[in-house]
Amino acid sequence: MFTNHVNFSRIIVKVSLTALLGALLLVIGTTYVLSQIGEVEISPSYTRKVTSGQVVVYDHVLTNNTPFTDTFTLEVNSTQGWPVELIGGIYPTGTVLLPLQVGAQMTVPFQIWLTVPPGTGGITEITTITATSQISPTVWDTAMDTTIVLTQVYLPLVIKRWPPIPYTPSLDSVNNADQDNYYTVSWSNADLAQTYILEEATSSNFLDAQVIYQGASLSWTVPSPGKTPDKYYYRVKARNSWGDSPWSNVRAVTIYPLFVGLQLRWDGEGYIRTDLNLNVGWHVERNLNGLTDADTIRSHNYSWYDPNPLELDSEVSDSYYSVTTGNFKSSSLPSDPAWKWDYPWILPYDWQFSNGQTAYVGGQAFTVSGPHSGYTAFGKLVQYWRLVNRDKFLYYDGSSRKQYVHPGDITLHYESGKTRLLLHYDVLRRFYYDGQLTSDTVQYIYNLTSANSFPPVSVTSIETVDRTSDTRKQTEPFEREDLRQLLEP
Repeated sequence: MFTNHVNFSRIIVKVSLTALLGALLLVIGTTYVLSQIGEVEISPSYTRKVTSGQVVVYDHVLTNNTPFTDTFTLEVNSTQGWPVELIGGIYPTGTVLLPLQVGAQMTVPFQIWLTVPPGTGGITEITTITATSQISPTVWDTAMDTTIVLTQVYLPLVIKRWPPIPYTPSLDSVNNADQDNYYTVSWSNADLAQTYILEEATSSNFLDAQVIYQGASLSWTVPSPGKTPDKYYYRVKARNSWGDSPWSNVRAVTIYPLFVGLQLRWDGEGYIRTDLNLNVGWHVERNLNGLTDADTIRSHNYSWYDPNPLELDSEVSDSYYSVTTGNFKSSSLPSDPAWKWDYPWILPYDWQFSNGQTAYVGGQAFTVSGPHSGYTAFGKLVQYWRLVNRDKFLYYDGSSRKQYVHPGDITLHYESGKTRLLLHYDVLRRFYYDGQLTSDTVQYIYNLTSANSFPPVSVTSIETVDRTSDTRKQTEPFEREDLRQLLEP
């Protein structure tokens, strides 16, 4: 007995030492991997010759070559101490520290805006951009933009400006603090100018630029029906009979998918297949009518039933969202714990999809396909993502009478472009009574039928499908109060 006890102790000691050694190797190995894993790359680096007083824009790309999604902290520094800004993501007005989240093996664009002060001819400025991983600070990269300011020679006596083309106007900052889709672009008076030409683009390089104003005024205001969601860039030049001035500095403004003045409507039908076998029309309107703080927008909502054979109640509520992220914040309606799943009517801006991926909506897995081409219910040609639920899950918990959706019972379409709106909703719910599947079902199908996020177009219909035929166990008839509670969309 004594000998066996000694051997067992040795075994324990040996196993413990082996486990300890393994743990140490794991820690050391993990540290090594984190210090060596992949790379981050900023590209390209530039060298440009400019004149003093100019705003220089450098377009860069941040590449994450690691196998992990990571957030990188971008920092910019001017060796001359000149005004410099990082612009990208949700920072359209500029910052010197910019966090950018980049997926594995993905790239994200950003810009450097450098203001060259007047009277700086002959100076060379080196602007350094550093990207550092927030997961592993040993993963970093830098790029340098070299700006050479040309020497300007001023003669002691200038008799006249020849040819007398206009001086360059200066574009003012665009103020849209009220977060609606109307704003005014204004600029300074330029000597010798007779008229001005204002260009608008949705890319900072102005490859898609179009002239939106020509005239003698010093401002232009967005006309009705207002701008649709996007980021807009502006520049202006002066003109007279001798020619045109150089382009001014560039200003930008962002209209978010959630903007004050956004008006939406969805319409559709519910197919109630119980002993009553009824059709119910369902409708909802959303009016985003104001801000409650700088980043919170209020949606005033009204939903009703028509036709309404069950005399279901209409509903008025307010809900609140972040303007700059699209995330839901709160609602005036108390939550009902019996409802076990919900979906967004607009995708948060950081939700990015790819064909074939699995995405989670309300905690449930959906298979994503697309983007597909199609039309809205009001005839707008769009690209959209199709999401179909992958698994069976509990939709509504009505105690002994529950509602489940089976795989493929939910189809959602979201616009994949600028609006990110829910275009189409199709949900078939199946009733279980005391744990047994019955033949009772409820299906709601509805579409976005109006939205001022899009330009007005002609009406084109969207086809819907009724998938309610079934042959399963029939239970006793529903009470009317049960229907009121269970058959909402």
